[in-house]
Amino acid sequence: MRLTPRERRLAMLAALLALAVAAFSALGWSQDQRERYAAAQADLMLARQLRHAARGGLDRVQRVQLASVSDWSTRDRNIWLARIRLEQAVAQAAAQAGAPDPEIQVAEDLEGDSALPLVRAEVSGPYVAGSFAALLRNLADDPHAMVVQRLEIGDTETARYRLSLLFPVDIGAEQPS
Repeated sequence: MRLTPRERRLAMLAALLALAVAAFSALGWSQDQRERYAAAQADLMLARQLRHAARGGLDRVQRVQLASVSDWSTRDRNIWLARIRLEQAVAQAAAQAGAPDPEIQVAEDLEGDSALPLVRAEVSGPYVAGSFAALLRNLADDPHAMVVQRLEIGDTETARYRLSLLFPVDIGAEQPS
């Protein structure tokens, strides 16, 4: 069976296309394998760190850091009282800043590990530069220590901000008078 010149060109084109697809597929597979390997290495390192910490393997510097964090943690008898107190503090900071329509959400569950439990609070609303800067200043001046986890400010069309805060808490401790 003889192929016409047109059929030969189409067959060669199909073969080249098959080779290109195979090469592209191999590159994708290779990239997936590298990502899986990196994720496995990260999981292994985390497991080793957790095992080391579980054995009481905190060195002196880490113990001092945990002690200083517990010194500036929000103290309360239970998670619910701590959540209410933190929500009130964020709402008061937003009200003093004149932030228009702030939406405040405090997570129900603790984040972090048992050595350093954290409560996450999110504040969002329309972005107005002056009131947003005042909100950040008020939060910084608040006696409740916090860490900014994420800050997102929308483009000029949406003009909204979203601020995620982490508050270290000491549950079960007596509230300072």
